[in-house]
Amino acid sequence: MKKTTDQTMLKRTAAVLAAACVCAALPVSAAEYRAATAQDAAETVSRDCIAEAMSIGILENQEGNWSEAITREQFCNLIYNMVNKAKELPMAKLARSPFDDTDNPKVNALQFVGIISGKAERIFAPDEKLSREEAAVILVRCADYVGLELPMVRVDMSYADNSEISPWAVSSVYRLKVPGILEDRDGAFAPQAALTGEEALSMLIKFHSMIPSESK
Repeated sequence: MKKTTDQTMLKRTAAVLAAACVCAALPVSAAEYRAATAQDAAETVSRDCIAEAMSIGILENQEGNWSEAITREQFCNLIYNMVNKAKELPMAKLARSPFDDTDNPKVNALQFVGIISGKAERIFAPDEKLSREEAAVILVRCADYVGLELPMVRVDMSYADNSEISPWAVSSVYRLKVPGILEDRDGAFAPQAALTGEEALSMLIKFHSMIPSESK
């Protein structure tokens, strides 16, 4: 009787092992393969983007998750690093911060020259996420400050969500569209969506490449 039981257990174990081997040998589906390939490609692009941003001095270190939404203060730090290389910003001339919720000298310098503004009187909201349309306005102001001519374009209403773009941002959004500085999201601009860190680095790298070499 015991011998029969042992043989049964051996057969069951062998069957389980055989099934496991078959499952392990099965190829992944086409959808799974495409998803994995897309993820690998995205991670490669992200690493390359970070490396380039560091090499040109926009990014000072790799800390943080750059696939997540970027804050207003983080974006200003990147903007300062880029703009100050092309045209010196007056950091040392500021005796007092214009904001009560941050004393970041880079933020103060950008406010002093009119590149950024607060959310309310003496309120900058440094930890608030930056929207894509806010980023567009800031970058156009950067272009004006460093003397980079962006095309004055006719608003062609080509974004699928054009009606969602705030009136104060429409011109800036479309001025960045022609040179492809800030890419769309599947044909839409997504003006109210938070700008990701990777999008910020990508747009600043493109912007930096357009600045005349003698200004860098």
